[in-house]
Amino acid sequence: MRRAELEFGDDLRILFVDEQEPLNAVLGFADKYGLTSTFLMDRTGSVGFSYRLRSTPTTFFLDPSGVVQDIRIGVVSFSWLETNMERSLQ
Repeated sequence: MRRAELEFGDDLRILFVDEQEPLNAVLGFADKYGLTSTFLMDRTGSVGFSYRLRSTPTTFFLDPSGVVQDIRIGVVSFSWLETNMERSLQ
């Protein structure tokens, strides 16, 4: 994700939604990987419930209009992000 933040800059907005974990753990994770994107805390699990998450991490790729274009369960690769970015910028 850090590479994507650097590579795509303002063309990509990453929002991490952390589900029911302590703030210290989330801040430690962000610090460990040098992530500068926004972290949102889902303290009750309601966001995960609304999106019908089955496991974490789950990544939703939204186009510039906010329409979900792709969903990936598990860790995403840079090439997955790159492919989605290319499609959304066309």
